[in-house]
Amino acid sequence: MTSETGESWDRSMAAVDGNVVTVPLRESPGSGVYEVEYQVTPPGKAALTGSYRFTVDLPGPTPPWVWLAVLVGLAGLVLLAFRLARR
Repeated sequence: MTSETGESWDRSMAAVDGNVVTVPLRESPGSGVYEVEYQVTPPGKAALTGSYRFTVDLPGPTPPWVWLAVLVGLAGLVLLAFRLARR
């Protein structure tokens, strides 16, 4: 499997179980368009080749304002706990 930039993502040989072929990846690919090229050569027959493309669309990083809201909320809870403890 290769990315749009030609980087290879597979890490070892394919495993075959019945009519299912599995190829482990180095890691989870990031967002982008990927192409899988394959060649299967059955015993005594001509090779079957082909390819297919797919897209991975992962969500982007958490926006900074979300982390700021969490921080402000936690600070408010700590302040409230401190005030209640002083009573």
